[in-house]
Amino acid sequence: MHRGGWRWSASGAVVVMTGAALVLVAGCGTPAVVDVSPPVQPVPGTAAPETASTPQPESGQAAPEIGECRGPVDLQIIDAAADTRSTVECGEGHGSETFWVGEMDRDIVAWPGTDERAGEMLGVQVDQECSGRHLEYLGFDAVAAPNLPPDRLQLFAYYIPTEADFADGARWFRCDALVEPLNAAETTSIDGTLEDVYGTPLPVSYRLCEGRLGLTVGCDDVHELEYLASVVLDDFTAYPSQRGDPRVTAACRVPLLDALGLTEERQDLVFGYLLPTEAAWGAGAQGATCVVGAADGSELNGTLAGLGRDADLPLA
Repeated sequence: MHRGGWRWSASGAVVVMTGAALVLVAGCGTPAVVDVSPPVQPVPGTAAPETASTPQPESGQAAPEIGECRGPVDLQIIDAAADTRSTVECGEGHGSETFWVGEMDRDIVAWPGTDERAGEMLGVQVDQECSGRHLEYLGFDAVAAPNLPPDRLQLFAYYIPTEADFADGARWFRCDALVEPLNAAETTSIDGTLEDVYGTPLPVSYRLCEGRLGLTVGCDDVHELEYLASVVLDDFTAYPSQRGDPRVTAACRVPLLDALGLTEERQDLVFGYLLPTEAAWGAGAQGATCVVGAADGSELNGTLAGLGRDADLPLA
C-alpha cells in the first residue's frame, strides 16, 4: 500500500480505530444514555497489487516536480505503485498536489513495486523525507496536534517510476497531498489548495463524521456523529472502559467545548469518545477521539465546529 502520514489520535500516531466501542453521554458526568456502533473503516482498494507479470506502461515518464497537480483520485490510484497520469493546472479541478520529490537510496537496486525488501527500504525513506514535509505543507500546527481529531487530509500517497523507467535508471519518488477517499467507489478532489489548509477552518467535506450504519463519511454528508477532538491518555495505567469511563469523559469535555465554541454543555448535544483497540493501546496509542452528536439522535449535515451557544444544529 503506497500511503503514508499520520492518522492523528491524541498520541500523535497512526491509529486504525477498528473494533472500538463508542459511548455517548449527555450533559456533564451523567451515565451513558446512547450507544452507537463503531465507525466502519474505509473500504480498502479493490485493485489487485501489481506483479512482474502485470503489463507496465512504456518507459519515458518525465520526472515529477514539486508543485505539480494531477486529477481526482480514488483508492485504486492511491494504492498503485506508479501513477503515470498527466499533470493538470492546479487552479482547476485536481485531486493531488506534489509537495516533495526525492531520490531513492542507492541501496535500492530492485523495483520497490514488487520487491519486498526494496519496498520496505523505500517506505522508511518516504517516512523520513515526506511525513514532516507533509505536515508543513498543510500548515499543521504540531503544538495543537494532541487536540485535533482525525480528518481526511492526514494521509498522503507516494509514487515511484514504472518498472520500465526504473530499469532505465529512474530513481525518483514523489509524495502527494490529497483528500482521502473513504470507500472504493469514491473519487475525491481538492477545494482550492491543500497548502496551509490548516491555517483556516477546514472545509466541511474534509472533516470526518459517522453516518448511517456506522459508515465513516465526510461531514458534508448525512451523519450522526462528528469527530471533533482528540485527547492524550498516556497517564492511564490500564485500558479504559469502553463504556462511559468517567476519566475519558472528563478528558474529552474541555477539548470538545473548545471545538464547539462553548463554555458549558448544550442540552441538545451529546458527548462521547472512541478508543483504539486494546492491542493498539498496548502498542502505545494511548489516546481517544472525542465525538459529538445530537442528543435526540437526529441526523446532521454540516459541521458542529464553532457552533456556539445559540446557533441551530445543522439538521439533515
